[in-house]
Amino acid sequence: MKRIIVTVMLLFAFGAGAATIEETLYRKALKATFTAGKSVHTRALGSRNTLAAEEYLLKLLDETSSWDRAAAVYGLALIKTRRSAEALVEKLVTDHMIDDDIKKVMAKRMKWFLPFLKKRYVSGDLKKSKKILILTAAAESKTAESEKLLKEVIENEEDNARTGAFKLLTKNFPRGNYTYIRGYVDHKLFRGYALSFIVEKGSKRELKFFIKLLQSEKTPAYRIIAFKGIQKWGSQGLKRATYLKSLKNENESIARGGMQVFKKTTANQVMFQLIRLVQKGEYQATRIQAALNLLMYRDRKIVPSLIVVLDERYSPRERRGIDIAMTAVSFGLVSILSDISEKSRKSSFKSDRSKIIAHLQSLTGVNAGYSYQQWYQWAVFHGYTVRGANIIQFLFSGYNDVRKKAVGHAILLLGYKSHRDFFHKHGTFKDDHRLSLFLADLLVKKGFMMDEQY
Repeated sequence: MKRIIVTVMLLFAFGAGAATIEETLYRKALKATFTAGKSVHTRALGSRNTLAAEEYLLKLLDETSSWDRAAAVYGLALIKTRRSAEALVEKLVTDHMIDDDIKKVMAKRMKWFLPFLKKRYVSGDLKKSKKILILTAAAESKTAESEKLLKEVIENEEDNARTGAFKLLTKNFPRGNYTYIRGYVDHKLFRGYALSFIVEKGSKRELKFFIKLLQSEKTPAYRIIAFKGIQKWGSQGLKRATYLKSLKNENESIARGGMQVFKKTTANQVMFQLIRLVQKGEYQATRIQAALNLLMYRDRKIVPSLIVVLDERYSPRERRGIDIAMTAVSFGLVSILSDISEKSRKSSFKSDRSKIIAHLQSLTGVNAGYSYQQWYQWAVFHGYTVRGANIIQFLFSGYNDVRKKAVGHAILLLGYKSHRDFFHKHGTFKDDHRLSLFLADLLVKKGFMMDEQY
């Protein structure tokens, strides 16, 4: 009845042409552009704190434009009535276009809004995602009452939003809850978040815990979290040993996690394992990351592997190789594996390729170009073995121009300053075949017939 009377009053005002302050502010809000411009007028409307002001703001809350609806939020937040509060709570769980605005205003007035949020939470008709949305709104206020609500949900075994509540607790209420959160480290629903929390907020005393965890833990995502514990508190020797073991693991997601966590840890044995993964890795994500980790080295042994990566073509559908590591990120390890999701983008793929080419240029002092084929030919002609091919094979190529080029480079590789010096010492040859055989024999004796190391 009350709303009907107000509506009649508004209609009368429109009909009579008597523009009230509330109506004027309402019309200004409609005419303004974007949420910021509109909310100047809706805040003024809300500060009027009259029944008419509330009615106009509720009307804006149902407008087609999300800018109007978002602006209405900032005005209604100033009106402390059950109707306004319940309207905002309902929009929080039904209107994804303005839920951030609603969470923002609620965070500043959570003592008022929390009872209404709780009431909607237990209504029984909300999906899990909507219940977590309500918990998020409460948690972001960082009030003691919100913390209590999260713990009530966590401890309720019948609540399907328990995991979301636990994650929110670790994010928004880390202070004073270390023992509480750590106490759930063996709980199947909360283990990942608890482990992540220990890594982020714990001390060196936790090192033994993570060493022991790696000895028994089978879940790849949890092992990657343990890697961070080792990286954060372990000795250089322990870091290298753990890194090396991760690279040898048959599960490439674990190897990839090791490469992300221990990327700044270097050693010759590590380098050769990275070379192996570039050459033999099953997934593109693994091969690319191994190549990027090789950029930490100034050893020319990595040149063939870096060149091989230039032959990669972006594969957007290849997800399996990074899914496990992405799970680790979902546990809150953004500071640990922050660039994993980025690596699945084409822009990152191009950027990584540019970094690899730049390192090749730095190592060799040569700008051979930007294609795999250009670098491949340069490397083989200069004594490298790439994908099993070396200059000795080029000496017997079916293409005459390739054979001639290979002869010229072979003579230089053998230490001769020019063709003239070479032929002056060894005389002439009856045909190209005999020359190639002779050069090949000299190259083998000098060590150019070497197996690739990986």
